[in-house]
Amino acid sequence: AQRRALRSVAGSERITWLAESLLLLARDARPQLVEALGLRAAIEEVCGELRKAQGALPEIDMVVAETALVHADATLLRLVLRNLLENAIRHGGGAPIRCELDGSRFAVLDRGPGFGALGPQAAFERFARSGQGAGSGLGLALVRHVCAACGWTVSARERDGGGACVEIDFGASVQG
Repeated sequence: AQRRALRSVAGSERITWLAESLLLLARDARPQLVEALGLRAAIEEVCGELRKAQGALPEIDMVVAETALVHADATLLRLVLRNLLENAIRHGGGAPIRCELDGSRFAVLDRGPGFGALGPQAAFERFARSGQGAGSGLGLALVRHVCAACGWTVSARERDGGGACVEIDFGASVQG
């Protein structure tokens, strides 16, 4: 009974998340309160939320300095990080996921099958799905929408040796 209750709660949280995502895509996602946020702390917070919702996660290889700051709306930054990490977890095949910050460029890298026939750029289209997993096809569309509203640039590519890389250039919004 407890397991069924937990599945019901997780399912209703997923439906709520999907409804909120659709509403955000339908309206202008402008940052409301921009503040200096610790990027590593934000990633760790999102990983904690995902662990609570999904259980064990693959290893997260963090190459982000403790001192790295992003000037952003906390809600929008967490939304972007959550979508990137959920995609990497869903499609990464259980292999370690790498989060790295190089200058102003933040990347989430996995070792899954990559974007396949869909292609990296088409993955940002609404309802685009690679046919793997149970995703809605809104995650990367939402990431692109939020990044555009925040003045960030997002791109994707196949990784050498297999896997996917989604990268956000925070521009002048990042320090450290």
